[in-house]
Amino acid sequence: MRTPLCLLFVLACATLCFPDDSRVTGHEVIALDGQWIDFEHATVLSTPEAGGLAADVQFLRKNEDTLVLRPHPGVRIEPVSQVAIETEEAPAPTAAQDCVVPSTGSRQELLCFVLSTRRGLCVRARAMLANQSGVPQLVGLTFEVQHDGSRKFPRPVAELSTQYRDGGIDVTWAQDARARHVVRWRADGSALSEVTVEQNEARITPVQGGACYQIEVCGLSEDGAGVPSCTSVLAADAGVRRGRIEAPNTRHHGYSVSFRKGCLDDVDPDWVPFFWGMRVPPGGGILKLGEGQEAFDEARALPMRGYLPVFDRFDEGDVLAIRLADGRYVKVLIRPETGDVREKAVFDYVFLERGGNVEPAGPTGLVGRVEGGHVVLSWEACAAAATYEVKECDGATERVISSVRETTFVVAESRSNRWYEFVVEAKDRHGAGMGACRAKVSTFLPWWTLGKVDLGWSEQNGFDFARGTDCHESGDFWITSSAGGMSSLRLASRTGICNRGLPDLEGKREREVLEELDKLEWSDEIETDDRESSSERFAVKTSEGTYAIVRIGAEAKHGRGRTFEYIHLTPPRDLEEMARVLREEGLNPDEATHAQVQGLIARLDSEDFEEREGAQAALVALPRSAVIVIAETVAKGEISVEVRERLRSAAAQVYRGR
Repeated sequence: MRTPLCLLFVLACATLCFPDDSRVTGHEVIALDGQWIDFEHATVLSTPEAGGLAADVQFLRKNEDTLVLRPHPGVRIEPVSQVAIETEEAPAPTAAQDCVVPSTGSRQELLCFVLSTRRGLCVRARAMLANQSGVPQLVGLTFEVQHDGSRKFPRPVAELSTQYRDGGIDVTWAQDARARHVVRWRADGSALSEVTVEQNEARITPVQGGACYQIEVCGLSEDGAGVPSCTSVLAADAGVRRGRIEAPNTRHHGYSVSFRKGCLDDVDPDWVPFFWGMRVPPGGGILKLGEGQEAFDEARALPMRGYLPVFDRFDEGDVLAIRLADGRYVKVLIRPETGDVREKAVFDYVFLERGGNVEPAGPTGLVGRVEGGHVVLSWEACAAAATYEVKECDGATERVISSVRETTFVVAESRSNRWYEFVVEAKDRHGAGMGACRAKVSTFLPWWTLGKVDLGWSEQNGFDFARGTDCHESGDFWITSSAGGMSSLRLASRTGICNRGLPDLEGKREREVLEELDKLEWSDEIETDDRESSSERFAVKTSEGTYAIVRIGAEAKHGRGRTFEYIHLTPPRDLEEMARVLREEGLNPDEATHAQVQGLIARLDSEDFEEREGAQAALVALPRSAVIVIAETVAKGEISVEVRERLRSAAAQVYRGR
């Protein structure tokens, strides 16, 4: 599904309103098929001559699969590479004829060209084309005009950053070879101001508290003013705001998102996704950065150029940079685990509300571990942080659970057998947000196995929990057929399967879960809800006598079958761990149990085979508290290797005995 063309053209300056003596201006425009553009005045016209303006190029379609840029007589135009257009001196256009752009079949294409206007001014431009069913459509155009008649475009300054501090705005940028720079700024609705400086920093004061200031910096040289670098800053003790927004079904209607308010908002939106397409209000822009959580975390310096007002699609896992109409920046992750974005979408975002395009450095290396039944978080310090705000994520919401000065935190209310997601955000001395880091923590027992498997529609394609793989035999469970139409699924097992009365794992001890599973009514076949919106669970008895709890997931990647997420409730493999769990359950061996274990250990060391086998059988019949005695005996190390291994085997059977 592709984004349709806009029904109206939109024109938005990507820089401030320059004084008349400026050398280079930059703009963005969306034009309709058949419209003309006057590059010098950044104006879209319906005819080549209108209102005293002189249009340069017409955008039209030659046929169904070819886009044509038709220059006005006297205008020269020539396609160039993306590398060539970034050089400080633009190539000289030579052709005064149509620039024909056939479709290559790619989802998106970038056309770069240089142009000499009717009045002889040099223009370099980048047109983004989106192919819709093989038909190229112009969805965005960015261009720069050199007004002094030359073809030189001095490079923009790099690493432009801003910070509101003590009633003023500090502006800094990377040092370059140019001796002077001009800094221009204005707040919403106010007059343009500027200052020329001979260093790589400036301070704007006084400023209007709470106002959003647009700022640009141009390097000055003999070739004139460079291409401006632009940003914005909020004159307030704001910082970086993070959040998560959950959006509804988009198959039949779109929705609008306001990052400034942190919610869905149809009245004053910053971003409007609709059925795989997206757009922003005039003055804003969209740019894809990559895919996945890692790309989202690594994208700390957002690009300042290359944004388009319309993007032809978005998918699960996409990482986007969005420039708001007021010049501030947002990065967005379309969370991949939500499934098809047409059904439901969840967006993580980082809004640089203070301004600038760089996310401030924050804490790193957030990890969580379980100690004494509680989650313990730790992270690497951030130099400028005054405090750290610890948040727990639950779906589309984030809940602040504490603010600390240290780099560790114990989550007192953590419960067993669930996944937690935490965010730790650094705060400066004003309480403004800085960088943050995120981590998931499992409080499931460490010897329980969590996994995922795709199974097809065949008894010969079952799953074996002990080996953790699907197998060519039936395994512990398999899909027999789809029954009752597309909304149900039939599953089978030789050892036992059940989907009624399953225990809730959260907050329960292992023994409690196993006792509830023991009481289930097991059968050899069940029928389950197979709709993608379902999260139905079922339990399986394995061939080794353990249990697994399984959740039905989405359609399998191979397109035939389903994906299943499971928790295999394996017993602890470590003898000391078994003893620790039993002590936590309140079991303590009495003197009689101690005496029984010691007597049987002596028989295990006998040379008589029947004596050893009888002792092994008697050990397995002992109460579970005997595991504690066995663990203590093995820890002393005063027994032979053979006896130790027999004791470990017996302890595992006693521990599982119910």
